[in-house]
Amino acid sequence: MSVTLIGKVNYNRVMTGTYDKGKRQGQQWEFLSLDILDPATGFVWSCQFDSSEPKYQEYADDALKGHKVRARISSQTAGQRTMADGSTRMQIRSRLVALEDLGEWPEDD
Repeated sequence: MSVTLIGKVNYNRVMTGTYDKGKRQGQQWEFLSLDILDPATGFVWSCQFDSSEPKYQEYADDALKGHKVRARISSQTAGQRTMADGSTRMQIRSRLVALEDLGEWPEDD
């Protein structure tokens, strides 16, 4: 089952790194990290759009900030996130399998 989210992008940034452990240790990873605001609920979804997705190359750092998007969420995970001040909090991450830019967010929405 998947869920479609239509919302406003508050933040997007390309994240890269290398797996430190496990069966993919040493392999590179890259994804687009997005915070998408659901205007109906006020909830902000923390989303990841993997570099292996067909439309990934269409979206660069900050290219979607302030835009309305349609995103299809295929799965979610939860885990501890360490903040800049050293504190931790639980974060839900939603994996996107489709992402569509619907243009700049209308001022009246």
